[in-house]
Amino acid sequence: MSIDHAGLVIQRGMIRKADQKSMALTGAEGGAGTSATSEVAPSRPDVPESLMRNLTSHRTAAIQAAMLNQQNVTLAALATKFAQSILGKYNQQSSPVKISLTESRSSLEKYAPTLAGSRAATELDSAREAWKARLPENANDWFDWFLNQGQDTVLGFLVFATANSIDAVKGQCGGKDDAAPIAKALHLDMSDYWKPTPASYFDLVPKAKLIAAVSEASGPEHAEAIAKMKKGVRIINCARGG
Repeated sequence: MSIDHAGLVIQRGMIRKADQKSMALTGAEGGAGTSATSEVAPSRPDVPESLMRNLTSHRTAAIQAAMLNQQNVTLAALATKFAQSILGKYNQQSSPVKISLTESRSSLEKYAPTLAGSRAATELDSAREAWKARLPENANDWFDWFLNQGQDTVLGFLVFATANSIDAVKGQCGGKDDAAPIAKALHLDMSDYWKPTPASYFDLVPKAKLIAAVSEASGPEHAEAIAKMKKGVRIINCARGG
């Protein structure tokens, strides 16, 4: 028995440490055989853990070898793993495919709050909703679903998942650009996806940088005029190209 903030608490079946020894002695003297404090030894598994790990290691290698010649099964397993990661149902079913994929969207929006309304984000969100509508509601059925789809569908999902994992964020100018080869292969033109606005660019650019850019593009007289303006007015003029 004890008292806490809720009042009197009674916990039945507990034994005080001071009483444990005397109860054990009483049990031994009475010939009961087993003391009140003895525990039942856990039963041994039918198959020892070392043997189980040995056998399942051989089974794992056999699965790997068989997958080399069955592309449809391998791609279905990979697509299922990616779906569990990219569509937010991590705990629905564990996967033996030990490939990790991390969606980068949340970190991108952390660094670029205006990203959500961009053309790129809109296209990605549309693709996500389309895949969610096609996949079974129960994530445990995803592997069978992918296995029964044509390869174009499976590869299409792998493209979607891989695209959502790309993270080319940098904190400083210069240095190595790991995403440059991909951007080059895509013939990426950022003017198709991004336009400078006060919220996405001009509010974030240092004053000296803006003045230098205007001076280079329109002449020192325009830059000098902008330098005397208040920040809001200066930003609007820069956005208009004036």
